[in-house]
Amino acid sequence: MAESNFFIGIREKDNTRYEIPSTLLTTHAVVLGASGSGKTVVCKSIVEEALFNGIPIIAIDPKGDIGGLGISFGDFDLDDENLKVHIDVEAADRGKSPEDLTNELFDLYQEQLAKVYGQEKFRDFVKKYSSSVLPVLISPKNPAGLQLSSIPDFEKPRNYTKMLKEAPDAVLSALDLKISLLLRRCGINAEGSTDNNIVFISHLIRYGWENQRKKTIRLEDLIEGISKPPFEKIGAITVDKFIKKKSREELVSRINALMVRAVPGIKLDFDLIIEKAKKQNKAPLIVFDLRKITEEEEKSLFVAEILEEIQRWIWRKGGSSQLRAILYFDELYGFMPAGSVKPPSKTALLLLLKQARSGGLGCLLATQNPGDLDYRGLSNIATWFLGRLTSNQDIQKVEAALKAVFEGSGGSPEAFKQLMSSMRALKPGEFIAYSPKIGVDKIKTRWLLSYHKGPLVESEMRHLNKSVNEFAAELMPSVGKKQIDDDDEPDDEFLDDREQETSGGLSSIKISGKKSAVEKSEERYIKKVIPIDKTGILDLLKMRLGFFGGEGFEIDILSMEPYFNPILYFSIQLSMKKQIKVNDTEKITVEINQNIERVYDLSHADIHWENTSVEGIYPSALGPKDLSPIPDPEIKKYLTLSKDLIKSISGQIIWTLGQTPILEAKEKFYSALDKYEKSSVQKLGGKNKAQITRLTEQISKAQKQSYDIENKIGMIHSKLETLEADKINRQRENRSTRAQERSIESANNQIEKHNEKADELKQKIADLDSERDSLNIENKEQLNDLMHIIESMRSKGPTGDLFRASKNDLKSNEQIIFWKPRILVTFTIKKSVDDVSDPITVSLNLVNGNGPVYCESCNPKLSEQDYWESLLATEISPPIFVCFECMSLNCSIHSKDCSNEACQRILCVHHSNNCKHCDNISCADHAKRCSVCDDFACTDHFWICHEDATVFCVDEESVDCTLCDDKSCKDHSGTQYFGTCKVCEKTGHKSHFVKCNSCPKFYCDEHMKVCGTCKKATCPNCANEFHAGNITVIKCKNCL
Repeated sequence: MAESNFFIGIREKDNTRYEIPSTLLTTHAVVLGASGSGKTVVCKSIVEEALFNGIPIIAIDPKGDIGGLGISFGDFDLDDENLKVHIDVEAADRGKSPEDLTNELFDLYQEQLAKVYGQEKFRDFVKKYSSSVLPVLISPKNPAGLQLSSIPDFEKPRNYTKMLKEAPDAVLSALDLKISLLLRRCGINAEGSTDNNIVFISHLIRYGWENQRKKTIRLEDLIEGISKPPFEKIGAITVDKFIKKKSREELVSRINALMVRAVPGIKLDFDLIIEKAKKQNKAPLIVFDLRKITEEEEKSLFVAEILEEIQRWIWRKGGSSQLRAILYFDELYGFMPAGSVKPPSKTALLLLLKQARSGGLGCLLATQNPGDLDYRGLSNIATWFLGRLTSNQDIQKVEAALKAVFEGSGGSPEAFKQLMSSMRALKPGEFIAYSPKIGVDKIKTRWLLSYHKGPLVESEMRHLNKSVNEFAAELMPSVGKKQIDDDDEPDDEFLDDREQETSGGLSSIKISGKKSAVEKSEERYIKKVIPIDKTGILDLLKMRLGFFGGEGFEIDILSMEPYFNPILYFSIQLSMKKQIKVNDTEKITVEINQNIERVYDLSHADIHWENTSVEGIYPSALGPKDLSPIPDPEIKKYLTLSKDLIKSISGQIIWTLGQTPILEAKEKFYSALDKYEKSSVQKLGGKNKAQITRLTEQISKAQKQSYDIENKIGMIHSKLETLEADKINRQRENRSTRAQERSIESANNQIEKHNEKADELKQKIADLDSERDSLNIENKEQLNDLMHIIESMRSKGPTGDLFRASKNDLKSNEQIIFWKPRILVTFTIKKSVDDVSDPITVSLNLVNGNGPVYCESCNPKLSEQDYWESLLATEISPPIFVCFECMSLNCSIHSKDCSNEACQRILCVHHSNNCKHCDNISCADHAKRCSVCDDFACTDHFWICHEDATVFCVDEESVDCTLCDDKSCKDHSGTQYFGTCKVCEKTGHKSHFVKCNSCPKFYCDEHMKVCGTCKKATCPNCANEFHAGNITVIKCKNCL
């Protein structure tokens, strides 16, 4: 992406535009200022410029107002429907009519934007910005935004081997951090690269990446590896000594519990979101709204996981000198604290600040409490925007951190002193901007192109997410769809109208040409994505069976039967209202309103009552392009549907939901309690509210005057230092100093006068403050009693009946049958035409290719229900591979690759031979069983006896032949099998020696001669040479 200039504000010195190059942000920027200083406007200006130039934004939003960057004025039309949603909310909050507020806002924005961009052009800028932004609001625990899947996995970074060689610390630190976050979510506090839990799990993950060739290690893989480690030692210590079996069992239990209670949601795929935005010529504004996470530790953990995912994404993208994306973190307080406090977010953020630059990620951070930030984080930031700061601690912290950056780039101490002294006099909207490449400037913030407002409410969030909801289903964790040409025609020879029943390892599937009648249910048909022809289905089978080419297998499709499979979808409204007693006269009201969706596959006898999707298909996310009101004409069969089953499910779902704990109950209780506390405190404080407000205003005014006087004193002191220096210089030159002395006297008099005024103001502030405190004390006793009651209720938590809904609280909204296209395929797998193999029957859906393909190693006798439960009820079919030796189907856990680089055949557990010396897995061609220890050894660790071809591993003693590379065992190492040459004294197998025709001695081939008369071998001692000219004739003793 080419470099752009970001327009941030206006320079004070010459009233010109203050711009920074986009690449400057790859060294990060921080915006500091007290509340009301305008730091959010500075940040939003930078973000607007980035979005304007097509640069994605990832924002961490503790307050809930960053999403407002997605609210724009469109064509600057008063009747804009998109803007109306937000103005209606604001108007209700301000107590104005929507029409009056609309006119007021448009007049204000037109006036201010015309000053910035010109009367002729400002509408073009507004329109261009409006068409540049795609808001993506993610709000954990708040259904108004997208929800993230809470099941983590460990994906192998791209170029992992290369990165491990070039930057091992960075790779391993990031992996350790993610493991630490996983353990924290499981309730285990583990930090640092030396913690045994982290080291053990890191070893497991790296073993899976490097030895088992897995691209992604999922939680089920971890559970399997922790239970049965695939290695015996970690370093020089056995696994059982390094981490006890009991500790491993505890790890398994906790990780399994995490999976069971995992929240369904989207997988965070930045690439897909950016791709979808680009197709609309927009840049994504990805906002993580943290307001509903009330526990600080949970909030920090969530942020750390997001930062870790951002770092993984940047790694996958590779290095870049251009600005690729911006991470905007609004209000850092509590997430990167100073000192030894180490919340998860601090470790992740410090690591990202250190490493993100190389990947083109710029960090934009903001806070009103710089005194509470870690110095190491600030020292990694090159660009600073300093607003008004009132706390001496904050100013000192900023001074200490900025001084190192300033002087490190060649700035003078005098210039730095001037910079810091000017900071106290800043007004709201004024900032000191500093970057080593640009220098120091005093700027005024520009007017924003977006609607600058407070925190978004749920209706606004839903409205902003309308565009992203169109592709939200693609962000769900599922197997990618196979892209197949829609022009392919189905092969009619595989279609017939006969009624069919089959059971090839599946539950019995009954298919009929007649569709079962459905009562009281709306019906919709899901469109197929995969075409019904031999080529398309063959490609699907190859994908599902892990055929990547060169395996030596052929799939022969025997039959194909497309049919519709029914999915039952329920939408149920939960509306619960309960009153909880506070005291004898007051109660708080807790209201819970949510729409509950459930999906059930009617082809299964077992029902999982918590399902919201089937095989990675989410019915509620399907749009018009995914559905059809009529069945596909190519599919003429239907799975037989039981009316009793639908009635049974309909009858049980309300009861089941009534027995299911309401996850939001606790949050709603505390929210109602907070609301009651706020209103009660306001009520108690209303008695003296007007007087307290007046006194507060007077105190603020006096404080402002005090700040102005302190600034004047500072400026006079600077002038005084210059006069004193000038006086000393003139004295040295024997020149008159009267003028300097008069000026010095005048400056001292001014300082004295200002000090007197400052003392008066301090006393006035103290008196006003004391008067305000006396008014507040009147209500203190009642307030203390109220707070005691509220804290008692808070500590006890909600009562048990709040967690469960009654039958009257639940109302059915929708009941829909979705007919999902599937295909029943029977096929065989062969290595040659003459092979005979049993037919395999599978049922796969024609939307994304998912469907159960059973692993024969897990347990061939498992029923479908038990099989899925054994895989922790995952919705997505596991990868299946074919064993080269026996052609059995196996999941990734029970499939191994031959370690021989020229082979790499896929093997089942029964045909994968582990070498006892190096743990390499080999096929039958590259591993042999030792005849002594009965263990397998790879080609590097076995040898074969020369005499009888018996196999031995390298542990067994052997006798080497010096005349060839073959070995012999001890039983075949005597004189009966070995000989020694009488000339060179080499020892070797007797097959390499020849007996002399004249004497009984043996010699090696090299030292034997051939008699010219009898043509037999003769040794050097028995050979006689005769020379006739150039001809040499050899005769043995017997032929003389």
